[in-house]
Amino acid sequence: MRRAELFFAPRKGRHGLENVAKFLKPMNANRITLPALLALGGGFVFVVGMLLSAADFEGFSGDRYAITNHFISELGWKRISPSAHFFNGGLVICCLAYVPMMWRLGRQSRTRLGDVAMIPGFVMLGAGAAVGLLPLDYLKAHLIAAGIFFWFSLVTAVLFTLAFLPRWNRFPSRGIAVVGGIASMSFLIFLIFPKESAIRFLRNPEGFERPLFWGLVILEWSVLFSVYLWGLTAVFVLWFRERSKLESAPCPGAESVEPRAGRSGG
Repeated sequence: MRRAELFFAPRKGRHGLENVAKFLKPMNANRITLPALLALGGGFVFVVGMLLSAADFEGFSGDRYAITNHFISELGWKRISPSAHFFNGGLVICCLAYVPMMWRLGRQSRTRLGDVAMIPGFVMLGAGAAVGLLPLDYLKAHLIAAGIFFWFSLVTAVLFTLAFLPRWNRFPSRGIAVVGGIASMSFLIFLIFPKESAIRFLRNPEGFERPLFWGLVILEWSVLFSVYLWGLTAVFVLWFRERSKLESAPCPGAESVEPRAGRSGG
């Protein structure tokens, strides 16, 4: 077998990851439903945090928040966002809530490549939480954390897409491969897009004149939407597989009983 095929081959035997799975198993009665619910709950908390921060946003010139010309991280910038703690806290909770789902998604791929994809996935979530803990008020640390988040998000999306691609004939795998491909392209376009305007803004945020439609900002929001869609698709994949497993499993205590012959009257 060629070396590349080993990554797409199903796992054989037990290895170190199984020991970690044993450790995590007592966390929940249903190993798939709970991670999915945590991910949905974390995503909901993050959206609510964004809305609360945007509603109380005060720009440098008193402008209201708009997704066409304001960066996402500005919602957590305490200098101009009085309710920044809602955004920052929601981001941290969301990233932590996605950790069990990242684990289950890698295990559900049933490939070594899926196991590998979990590693940058965990780094991505850790960096996302660091973005919430280190808002733009800590500019240098924030930019480092955000850079790690974006680059490792790209790697995670690409690896998971490749991990599920060989099962294209199955609808859930096809869905996460397609959405993962879209997310990968969004990340790549955003990362290679020129950042000169962002540098000018960060050097002089009070005097910077924002365009009505800022291309870099719109690309960043498209990345967020694609990541959110990818996360929802991953939740759907986990739930779909669990439902299929439950529907195919025999009912407990069910036995095949042969119909009794009726009594003959007489």
